[in-house]
Amino acid sequence: MEYGLFPCASGWISQEYSASKHKGIDVGWLSKDGANLPVRAWKSGTVIASGTDAAGAYYVVIAHENNQWSGYWHLVKGSNIAKGKVVKQGDQVGIRGNTGLSSGVHLHFLITKEGMPSSYNYNTMVGNTVNPIPLCYKLKTDDIQNASDNNQYPLPYMPTQPKTVVRDTSKHQVEVLATALRVRTKPSLTGEVYCIANQGIYNVLAQKTVDGYTWDEIEKDRWIATNDADGWTKDLPAKDTSDEEIKKLKEQVAELTTKVAKVTNEKLAIDKELTSTKKSLETVTKERDKFSSDLTTTKTELTNTKSELSVVKKDLTASQKEVATITKEKEKLDKDLSATKTLLDTTVQQRDQANEELKTTKTSLTEIQTRVSTVAAALKALFS
Repeated sequence: MEYGLFPCASGWISQEYSASKHKGIDVGWLSKDGANLPVRAWKSGTVIASGTDAAGAYYVVIAHENNQWSGYWHLVKGSNIAKGKVVKQGDQVGIRGNTGLSSGVHLHFLITKEGMPSSYNYNTMVGNTVNPIPLCYKLKTDDIQNASDNNQYPLPYMPTQPKTVVRDTSKHQVEVLATALRVRTKPSLTGEVYCIANQGIYNVLAQKTVDGYTWDEIEKDRWIATNDADGWTKDLPAKDTSDEEIKKLKEQVAELTTKVAKVTNEKLAIDKELTSTKKSLETVTKERDKFSSDLTTTKTELTNTKSELSVVKKDLTASQKEVATITKEKEKLDKDLSATKTLLDTTVQQRDQANEELKTTKTSLTEIQTRVSTVAAALKALFS
């Protein structure tokens, strides 16, 4: 889809597009923007419908190329151009007004999808709308013939809306049920449209009746026209809560009484437990004192034991040194003993050998003695 001309040079978007609730956009403005402000054709095309709807709003519907429609509602009576009229983009098709279901001068602007039927039907139109905002560019001036692309501007939006609050029965409040409601600077249809109030609850600071409407001040110098009968709003007066508060206070007193009784019983149980705990504490204190005394005695004995242990350690060290010396002497004696045993074994062997030799010698000597005796006897006999 190609961009088309935003149908109003002045004013701002007072309500955005919603596919489920608000099938187009609303364009409103302040009186400083002037009167009898023109509404211009979004694109070139042919007017396929022009007249008033069931609520009395004057409107124009234009068919463009690719069978796409644009619609313009709430025009000044008689300012809407006739059906069958061929228009160029930027041609005036009417003047922004306040006809039909409207609480202030504004333009309701719609654009459909492409491929619409050749004959106009309102239900067909609102069932096939698209958001107009991305499909529009805006010129700063209404002098279309002398405007250029360099004069394009972003689409303007209304100021920040009043903030909603939560329901507070102690305050007078109003609930906005309409998709959006115009907020004016004073309680009158001639008041400047400052912004819109979205659906939700607002505090009522003051209330006045002007121009056949009841006006609620929802913020300082910010007024909305209320209409419960048509479902725009719902008045939420402050409730007299004295009886309810007394009932609630009685319930709170009963609840507190129950809590006091419960706390009292709990206190008695705690006191009893505290007495038992005190007795246990006395026993524990005695045991602690005895333990402290035993601990002191044990510490003294430990100190003495440590002293004795120090002496034993010194004696052990001396004994270890003496044992080391004795061990060395033992090792030396063992060596000497081994050498002595070896020498003794050798001596015994020599002794045994000498005994054998002595025995042999004695035998030989006996034989010699016998022989000598024999020789001596022979000699004696010889020389006698």
